Amino acid sequence: MRAIIKDRRKQIIVAIVVLLIGGYLAYRHYISSPYFLKERAVKALLNGDCEALCRLADDEELRRLNLTPENVCAVLKDVLGASGLPPFIGDRLVEPPMPDQMTWNIYLQGDPIDQPHYPYLSVLTIYTPKGWRLLLSKTLYGVCIWKLVRSGYKYEQTLGPSIEILRRHGIRGFRDEDGKFEFFDREGSEW
Repeated sequence: MRAIIKDRRKQIIVAIVVLLIGGYLAYRHYISSPYFLKERAVKALLNGDCEALCRLADDEELRRLNLTPENVCAVLKDVLGASGLPPFIGDRLVEPPMPDQMTWNIYLQGDPIDQPHYPYLSVLTIYTPKGWRLLLSKTLYGVCIWKLVRSGYKYEQTLGPSIEILRRHGIRGFRDEDGKFEFFDREGSEW
């Protein structure tokens, strides 16, 4: 009888250890996933947490495009004013996702969810050698476009003014979904 109890204890201990290790590995996989990154980016955008947005982006993008918490906050304040973003309603993954890039349309209060070609606020992520990262420059560009469309501009009318907003606050260009950098002027592209 004692041998059976000892075997049961060993089995229970092994099961607990396996569950703990499995839970830890699942948690590590989830927090390094693009889905978790998107959740954190949406929360940071809604709260105006520019430091968190910069932590979610790739260091190379921050450095090459002059993305600092101060610049990011200046863009958001310029575009959104003191009111910030309206309440979050939901999101949808833009199909088809690529293996190394994912984009979500973010639905905020007042967005027409049933219009597929409406320029929704988007959160873009790419896979880098350091893992999944937020495409902060393109996300900020999307915030500018989204706000201008909401203000009555047609989509085609928003592209130039959105770039000018970013330039005005010292942002040098974009990082595209393929990882390449596009600069607003020729001088920036030569370094």
